Amino acid sequence: MTIKSMPGHMLGITITTRNFGNLNCHILTRVGFKYSGEYSERNSVNTQRSVERLVRNGDIPDDAEVVSENNKIVVISRRERIVSRIGNLANAKLRDDPHDLNYSHRVAWLAGDSAPVVKPLQEMPVVSGDHLISNYPLLDSDVRLDESRAGDVFAMARDLGLALPVVEAGMKLRQLDVATYVQERLDHMVDNPDYDQSLVEYVNREIQRMKKEAPFLQLTEDDRALVHGDFKADNVVADDNGNLKAIDVDAAAVGPRLYDLASWRLRSEMGDDAPVEEMANVGRRTESWREDSFRSLIGWKAISSMSFTLRYEPPEVNKEKIAHIAQSATNLGGIDSKPPTTAS
Repeated sequence: MTIKSMPGHMLGITITTRNFGNLNCHILTRVGFKYSGEYSERNSVNTQRSVERLVRNGDIPDDAEVVSENNKIVVISRRERIVSRIGNLANAKLRDDPHDLNYSHRVAWLAGDSAPVVKPLQEMPVVSGDHLISNYPLLDSDVRLDESRAGDVFAMARDLGLALPVVEAGMKLRQLDVATYVQERLDHMVDNPDYDQSLVEYVNREIQRMKKEAPFLQLTEDDRALVHGDFKADNVVADDNGNLKAIDVDAAAVGPRLYDLASWRLRSEMGDDAPVEEMANVGRRTESWREDSFRSLIGWKAISSMSFTLRYEPPEVNKEKIAHIAQSATNLGGIDSKPPTTAS
């Protein structure tokens, strides 16, 4: 197994030297943490040792290729057509977003028969020593999402949302509560000299406004659904018949039905090459569409993204990125003010 280590600022990502569809792009979009080169090198060595041990134990195929180690190790076997997501039972959570293999595995298992979600190969993750292994079929990740597939992607989001009763009957789902976790991020940064206080104040003003105008939990109560939480092109694959399916349901939760489309719409305004406005237009032709909720959810996604950027990304990056997020959300009617660095 040949792996190479990416630069230290890219979180120690290890990938195979070969190309496999759009998976390389998928890996690169998941980086951005501030880790040293020493951490990256150590992390890559630990990953290789873990994979070699699991191969020796027969837990994963001996042709396993490491394709990502961001939050969890992901390996693929071309021979067996398997994707294995590997987590460490002892790992402490480093961020405030979910990366629980048990949780995502259970969601995918329960939703897999009634919703467009890739179903795991076993009902429960495999336990091997201090590792959890969640196995899935390897499907085509090189999916072209153009305007001709807008209806298919809208249907994915709709059908995923409708799977809520089935999944809730089998497990306790998280409640997506953007307002609470954004406020927790901001509380950490207020009066903290490590963060630009003008930007902290700006995001804080926006969240207070949104809490009054469109409370997030009320948006959920008005239109409950199962939401993916990270709906984007990188998390869409196709089976042998060309049917689109979602992967990586780590952030799945109970939330507002239109959250996934609103979140992806903001991404597309910022440069994601997918026909999300066409997907929304498909929805607008249905009786259940709620334009006011859609725009409010774009605002909530923008606030979440700005708080994440401010909290976790380096200062030389976050000012420009926050301005970009705010401008994009303003263009879409999600928020109506810009940060102090860009306001005129």
